[in-house]
Amino acid sequence: LDEHPLVQPLVHLTRWIIRRDLFDLCVFLRSDWVGLDSRMFKDLLLAVRDRSDDLDPRDEAIIQRVCNDTRLQDLGESITGWSAIDSPHRLLREVYETLGVCDICADDEKLRVTEAFLHAAQRFEMENADQSLQGFLDWVDEQAKQGAMPQPARQAAEGPVLMTIHQSKGLGFDHTFV
Repeated sequence: LDEHPLVQPLVHLTRWIIRRDLFDLCVFLRSDWVGLDSRMFKDLLLAVRDRSDDLDPRDEAIIQRVCNDTRLQDLGESITGWSAIDSPHRLLREVYETLGVCDICADDEKLRVTEAFLHAAQRFEMENADQSLQGFLDWVDEQAKQGAMPQPARQAAEGPVLMTIHQSKGLGFDHTFV
């Protein structure tokens, strides 16, 4: 579950909120959650580079400080708001609501995966005394090492399932034909 293409960017967003590593923010911005195209992404990175003398790349409002694009300004405001959230479950709920999880997860399988990650955050908060975002990331890493965060099962299809290698990433099948 933690390696799914829709979950991995959420882990990076959480890491960015905690550690303010620009790499984690970049992974999130380029993911399906935001879908920042190459031109806008390049413009953002160039703006950060050009303002490196007077700009702290760990600034939670970095996007608003370097971008004029309205969509990125709005996203930057959302990210700044998310930075104040200390509950993993609440953070994920806010991201899902703000970015429209139903719009991003057009099919049932993607929706099941994102819901499973939300439930994992809820389970973490119920089972652990340390309910911090860092505690959640540590818990996710530990669960992944133990194999305790399996991806939700695909609904059984009658007959063979045809998919790209990208779509099949992280899934397990009894028989595979390439």
